[in-house]
Amino acid sequence: NDWITNWKSPLDTVRWVLEVEEDGLFEVIAQMNVNDKMAGASVIIKSCTGMISHKIGEPFFPENLPSDDRVERGEVYEKPWKSLPVGKLELKKGRHTIAVSVNSQNWNGEAELKALLLKKANKEL
Repeated sequence: NDWITNWKSPLDTVRWVLEVEEDGLFEVIAQMNVNDKMAGASVIIKSCTGMISHKIGEPFFPENLPSDDRVERGEVYEKPWKSLPVGKLELKKGRHTIAVSVNSQNWNGEAELKALLLKKANKEL
């Protein structure tokens, strides 16, 4: 249970290598939280087949969930995450690198990325 923080410039990028089992159109959803200073920023997803982006509207930056732990954790606590539908990517069967970055006018805010979800979508764009 961990997430990515400390986005400081549009050059900050996270990459995942994934194996696509069959050609298809995939809906891309970012599990992400941003505070009010980062509202209006865009999350950008790139692959060798294209690029999609989504402007983040309302801020969502919840506190960690309370825990019943008797001993303080060394790792992070659970927290709620907002699911942002970024768009759709066409991916062919094989290995792909998916890159995620954030572009903002205000780098004094906070953004956190928990996960990137890809699920098979309908062919309609």
